Amino acid sequence: FWRAPLLFRCLLLSMACRWHALGENALRESGLDYTLIRPRRLVSAPRRGRVRVVNAAPATAGSIGVSDIASLCIEAITHPDASNKTLSVAWTRAPAAAMDDDVPADAWALLL
Repeated sequence: FWRAPLLFRCLLLSMACRWHALGENALRESGLDYTLIRPRRLVSAPRRGRVRVVNAAPATAGSIGVSDIASLCIEAITHPDASNKTLSVAWTRAPAAAMDDDVPADAWALLL
């Protein structure tokens, strides 16, 4: 009895991933300017210091605040280097000096 909802949920999640990939590919092939932003896990929390942007690769761990994603979206609209890119984004837990490509959360332009 309990397996039916679990199987249905797995089926929906696998279909959602497929639709997500199809949508991204359709946008890339459309000829339009785009910036795809992939937050790792969205949270309603204030800025926590440093962020990491990885072009086209999934962010490996962590979360990021909604306000930081909103700031990145605004920066990506006007920054020429954000055009036609896929950005995976997460807060970093490493100390600031440990990673050269981590920047303060309000300095998105440095990462684009």
